[in-house]
Amino acid sequence: MALNLVKFPLEILLHICELLSHAHEPSLRCFALASKYCYAIASCLLFRTITFKITTPSKLQAHVRECTRLLQRDGAFHHVRRLVLVSGGFEHGNKWSKDGNANDEEDAELSNFDRWQLSPAPLNWDLHHQRLRGIPNHSDSACRGFAVRTPVHAAYDEDAKWAPLADLIRLLPALADLIYEWPTQFPPCLLQALHTKTCNHTTRLHLRSFNLRMLGERGLPPPKTITGDSHELDLITSPCLHAIWLADCDGRVAPQQEDDRTSIGRQLDTLEQIVRTEGLAPNLREVRLELTSEGTSPLPPRPYPSGWLPGEVGARSRKQQPVALEYLGLGCRYGFHQITGFQVQRWTELAELSGLQALELTAPVTECGLDTLLSLRFPDLTTLSFLSTRNPSMGYLNKVNRFLARLPRLESLRVMGWDWSIGPLAPDLTSTTTNGDDLSPACVKTLVTLWLDHRVDTLSPYSRSSVISPSEIARLGAFYPHVEILSIPIRRSKGDADEAARYKAIGASFPRLKRLALNLDASAPMRELTREGVSFEDKWVQPWGYTNRHIMDVMANSAVDDKLARQIFEAVALPGLETMMVRAEGGGDFKMPPDLPREWRGRWDYKPNITRFLRALAREWIIDTVNPRREVRIVKVGAEKWKWRPETQPWMMPSTNDFLEHFKRLWPDINLKSEDWYDQWKSWPLTGVTCTLEKDDA
Repeated sequence: MALNLVKFPLEILLHICELLSHAHEPSLRCFALASKYCYAIASCLLFRTITFKITTPSKLQAHVRECTRLLQRDGAFHHVRRLVLVSGGFEHGNKWSKDGNANDEEDAELSNFDRWQLSPAPLNWDLHHQRLRGIPNHSDSACRGFAVRTPVHAAYDEDAKWAPLADLIRLLPALADLIYEWPTQFPPCLLQALHTKTCNHTTRLHLRSFNLRMLGERGLPPPKTITGDSHELDLITSPCLHAIWLADCDGRVAPQQEDDRTSIGRQLDTLEQIVRTEGLAPNLREVRLELTSEGTSPLPPRPYPSGWLPGEVGARSRKQQPVALEYLGLGCRYGFHQITGFQVQRWTELAELSGLQALELTAPVTECGLDTLLSLRFPDLTTLSFLSTRNPSMGYLNKVNRFLARLPRLESLRVMGWDWSIGPLAPDLTSTTTNGDDLSPACVKTLVTLWLDHRVDTLSPYSRSSVISPSEIARLGAFYPHVEILSIPIRRSKGDADEAARYKAIGASFPRLKRLALNLDASAPMRELTREGVSFEDKWVQPWGYTNRHIMDVMANSAVDDKLARQIFEAVALPGLETMMVRAEGGGDFKMPPDLPREWRGRWDYKPNITRFLRALAREWIIDTVNPRREVRIVKVGAEKWKWRPETQPWMMPSTNDFLEHFKRLWPDINLKSEDWYDQWKSWPLTGVTCTLEKDDA
């Protein structure tokens, strides 16, 4: 292979490497190993992103030394474009940051979490969705943005620990982005290292744990006079500051100030003032917010608080600077915060949004907020995430469709919490359009990625979060005809003809599909309280509103083996399909019946008992076509056996589990006392589909 590649022009080989780096990074590494010539070509991409997972000071210093040695050996300093600094784990990050010190003796314990690598950081995100979407693993799929509360002086006390990394930054002449997700304040030495590079070019700083410690402690009223911290002042006035992620944990009212609304969202109020004030964050282009449950209701318009920032900043001109955001994210970490019309309108006043390229709405958008969005224009928007409100009306869903049709350059769309029981996520092209909106497929001809999220936490008990009809799939394909990357929730029905028809409809409706993620909905349907029957299957399981038959159906629908995954791939039957992921979800999402008697509600949740079986049944599979001859490889994901401790969790063992009888009736020949009982079951086959692929597990 290496001898043939030498004959290609350098420009073609570089283009091949670029394609491999975006589509499948392991293939790029294999290409680099083919010969020294291939390695020399691929090295410019192999060293493009460097990630440090940080837990302890000694490990950080050791990994920086090793990274510097490798870059120096290959002369690759000028290849580095992106530097990612993340915590080796949420709890491990806190171990270093609580008191500003860490116990280096814990290095051996944290060795699996703390490393550096020549690639983006996977962290805790959905890696398979990221791979299918074709975006980097350190992308904005979920706002982390956590920041622990440390004293102002802690940044200076810990600064010496970051000095080796600052020295490395000075050796990277082409560094374009520094992504910081460590929960403590951004170190002063790193900021100084970035500023020394501005004579040649400006490195963009992405602060994904923004928090100003000089504003005081969380939950307490701000001090009457705020003494400005020199480092934090330099940080918010830095020309390098490009992106801010803020998880606002200050949204609570102090007990002594129950009527003082200005103490709500202290960090958010400060961020708003930074955005609108000339001279602060002059090159800010990305903002992402996550509010906590303290913002459960829409807040009335608040006057700008005075004195939040120290005099050094407050003395600046109060003219509003023309900040043109390229990315805006509004969400909620937990609680019931919603995106209202006031919140959307507020950001139209703070910044110029006409040039917005990405909009992430990961909190439920109210109808008033949707009306405000419809009144705006986003001609350059290419990426949109949208979370529907709870219990939407048909009119609300129609407005969502009109909003989507008004985005002429939309390339990637993620929709969460869609209630399919009310209406489909696509207008009916055969009906007459209203309100003068052009809802023809030409409006969305640019859409390439469509991600329909199987999210049930925002839906009502009687809502439907998955597709059950081939006509719904066909309607999606008619409105989004150019989709190449699709993630869609499909309702399982034990492999019957209706389920097979749904898979076939995907292949018939999306002819350009290259990557497909199927989230197989195995959840139990919402049922009214039933009476006890004679047979085991019809017996009512107290205190649930479900019969034993429903529970057995959940188990059967959760069971996905390699044969079923192959049959699904055959049913989709798309010649251009390169990658497909199949996994079962929702088996434990039993919904509490609204009319459940009060005395039963306290003992309704049996999820831990059924989880033992679902962990064994709900397998994940990835099917790849590995070469032009359409040879197929199937890989089991997450094959590690789930561990439990019999001495402390006896209820989790199959022999003592409440659902043992259900499992034995479905698979009577399995010996649950054997160590490999979770590998002996078989899925219900897909009706009318014959598997012709050869097994090639990895």
